[in-house]
Amino acid sequence: MKLLILCPVYALFLYTVCVFGDVFNDRNNDLCWEGLGKSDEANMCQIKPFRTDSAISIRSEQQKVKELRNDNLTRHTIQNFRLQFLDIPTGDDLKIHELQLENELLLFEAFSGLMGYLLPGEFPIGAIRNAFRDTDSSHLWIFQVIKLEILVVLWIIFWAILSLCLPVGVMVFFCFPTNMRRLNEELSNDSLDGTRRTTEQTLGRLLHVLLILMLFPVILILAGNEEISKSISKAPLSVTTIYDDITTFIRNSNMQISFITTSSTDIALEAIRKELEDGETFLGQPYQQQLTSETGLDMALASLGNLKNETSKVSSIVSDLLGECETAKKAGKALQDEIQEMTRQLVAIQQQCTANDRPLCFTIQFSGFDITLPLNNLTTDSKIHELDRIKKNDTLNKSIDAARKRYSNIPGQLVHESTAYIADIKSLLSRKRTDVYKSTHELDVLARTLTEEVNVSQKAIFTILENAVKWDLWRWLVILGGHGRSFICHPLYDHPNYGILGEFLDRGGILYEEPEFFFDFSSENDSVKIANVLNGCQRDQTAYQTFHIQNKFPLNKKLNYKTWDDLNTLMNNFTKAKFEVEILSTSLQINLQKLSLASAANLTDYRLQISSSISRWDLASFSDQLNSVGRQLEDTVIIRKMDNLAFSMRKLVQTEMQRLNDLRGRILYKITSLEVLLPTLNAQVNQSLSQLETIQIFLDNQGSEISQKVKRQFTDRIENHLEELYSYTTKKVTKEIGKCRPIWEIFHAGRFHVCKLIFDPLNAIAFASFFLILVFIATTPIVVKLIDIYQEGSREGGFSYSHRESRAGLLSDDDRIWTSPSSGSSLEEREMINTLPTTWISPPPRPPTVASHVQPTRNPQPPTITYTRSSPRPRSKLSGLASRITGARSKTPQRRETLRETLRLIEPIHWKSGSTTPRSWI
Repeated sequence: MKLLILCPVYALFLYTVCVFGDVFNDRNNDLCWEGLGKSDEANMCQIKPFRTDSAISIRSEQQKVKELRNDNLTRHTIQNFRLQFLDIPTGDDLKIHELQLENELLLFEAFSGLMGYLLPGEFPIGAIRNAFRDTDSSHLWIFQVIKLEILVVLWIIFWAILSLCLPVGVMVFFCFPTNMRRLNEELSNDSLDGTRRTTEQTLGRLLHVLLILMLFPVILILAGNEEISKSISKAPLSVTTIYDDITTFIRNSNMQISFITTSSTDIALEAIRKELEDGETFLGQPYQQQLTSETGLDMALASLGNLKNETSKVSSIVSDLLGECETAKKAGKALQDEIQEMTRQLVAIQQQCTANDRPLCFTIQFSGFDITLPLNNLTTDSKIHELDRIKKNDTLNKSIDAARKRYSNIPGQLVHESTAYIADIKSLLSRKRTDVYKSTHELDVLARTLTEEVNVSQKAIFTILENAVKWDLWRWLVILGGHGRSFICHPLYDHPNYGILGEFLDRGGILYEEPEFFFDFSSENDSVKIANVLNGCQRDQTAYQTFHIQNKFPLNKKLNYKTWDDLNTLMNNFTKAKFEVEILSTSLQINLQKLSLASAANLTDYRLQISSSISRWDLASFSDQLNSVGRQLEDTVIIRKMDNLAFSMRKLVQTEMQRLNDLRGRILYKITSLEVLLPTLNAQVNQSLSQLETIQIFLDNQGSEISQKVKRQFTDRIENHLEELYSYTTKKVTKEIGKCRPIWEIFHAGRFHVCKLIFDPLNAIAFASFFLILVFIATTPIVVKLIDIYQEGSREGGFSYSHRESRAGLLSDDDRIWTSPSSGSSLEEREMINTLPTTWISPPPRPPTVASHVQPTRNPQPPTITYTRSSPRPRSKLSGLASRITGARSKTPQRRETLRETLRLIEPIHWKSGSTTPRSWI
């Protein structure tokens, strides 16, 4: 019962409110993929050579400066790297501005304010809530409604009474003429005419004013009727535009949110994937550079390269030295054999000398010509042989190459040991990407659901509007005009609270107690209020923020890596994983130690020994002695043998002895070279060994910390991409895209169309009707009075003179005055009267009255008939007496009845051809 009473009042309100819901649009599944260009990373640290006089000794202040510089470089590198996200599509254009509501003229707004004084000031939310929940009895609820509408009811009753008084008064005036006046023959015609003319002029002017005032409500009614007809006829188009824009807003918002989240996620995760796969560039090389910066490892390995070259050079010299020593030994032995052979030949020659020559022959002494070249000490030296073995075995070079290779493989080794963690991170990020796509799919489902609901609502509203246009139902809404302002427009314009709308649509409201109107976006702990939605859309906030879409698509949970506990765990495990680097291997250390010992050899003694004379005697002088002795001998044979032996000796000196001296010279040169190179080599070996030992100790103690630092920089880079993804997406979704200002414009267009273009003209029509009733009430007495005056003037002008001069409808012979015959006169009498001359003159023309202006059609004036007498006769005494008697009788009360009877007996006279009945007789 209550609902049936409320339906006519609130049906339009409910449909108007239910139009405005906010949603998102279809997601565009076609994603644009773009590769990210890699930016060259700045060098994170500067390589510094190791000091030669000590191991790594870094002051605390220098360490702090270096760490600060590295942190700044790392931070600068991260900040300079920016992901290049895709441009966001704008979507379809809205059509709400095509309605051009801003061009509408608000001519009737003031009348709604006037009518609002009669209506309830507060919305009867309590009564409506009780009606919907059936908490009160029907009688109590009806009493509350009557109490609320008592002023309106009294107002309607008052105007109904006024409206009924007007026709009732007119009917009484015309149906019961009780104000008939008796004729006063004593009044002069001049006095009656002056009073009548003054009254007629005053009432005529007042009637003109009222008629002009009557035009205002009539025009207002016509204008309001035209405005309402135009608005109702445009309502289907407006509703179609509104619903199309709602659907477009849903589609655009959903497309933009889905596009920005999915495309940005793909771009960021693709960049992270490339960096994870290119771990040597983004992880290994920074670690290698950090080690180099901290330890000078590259310089130490470079010195190993120089050491390798120097060692190879020294080893080559030693090998050549040993080879030449062996050659010198062989040459010395051969020379010694030749000298011994010559000694045997000399002994044989001496024995063949004659007795005379024998003393002279034995003067030649060839003893002490042994070749002495002390090379055994040199060739048997273990250090010299160690230097020689270095080149032959090549163990030192291999160990150095292995160390340098391990250094160059540090990036790959670090990546290899981090493969398991990198694979886990990639798998986790892939799952997060899948979660984002699932969430966007849920948004798609929500958008489709809301679109279907909008379409269903559009069909229902469109059907109602078509029926309203078809059957002109808006005319029945006149009774709702003022109530529409109070019960519909006031809640719709209740900015910024919108309390009545909240009472209907919020959680726990009348229409949506559970769930609320925006239940698609709400959660158990978060409710979307209609006031917040309208205020947010008016401020052009985003749909994500206004409609609490985080309940369906929580960006903080889906894209904020700080909330990903599993990723943080993986990052921590990856960062804390130990990584050991071995540069100084055992073999390298042993080889360097051996080289250090071997390069400490002292070759000075060997050089001094070898630089001494090969033999104690000069073989060339011995050859000269042989020639001199031979020239003194007598035996020619012996002389010739002596000369041959001397020649052989000279030849031996020139060949073998010279060759041996050359070998000795080369040996001495190499020994001298070694004396120069070995100290430098020894110092270099000791320095490299010391550096490598210090570096290895540092790596064993601080290498893990450096690796953790570099890994933290690597994870910071990944987190920076994720942070950039989250910041960019959050900024776009919560502040830039999906602005819900169109929803506010749609809401404003709906309430503007309903309130300003329908209810305001309805209130104007109601106001004009009330005003028109007042004008009619004021006009009716004036019109009636003018009619009365006109009728009175007609009676007095037509009958006053004839009653003073005649009796009972007869003409006097003396005066020949025409009087109307009685109804009882015979036909002959009437014809006789027509043939007699008369002195009756038609009444003079009256001045123009209001009636003449009101009635444009004019009756033809009766012809002026003048009856002239042939000759004036003096009135007889009898006729004068009759006239006085007649006048005296007309003044008595009994004469009034006689006058009435006489008027009833008057019948129209058949005038001659071309004449009409005088107007005053009608």
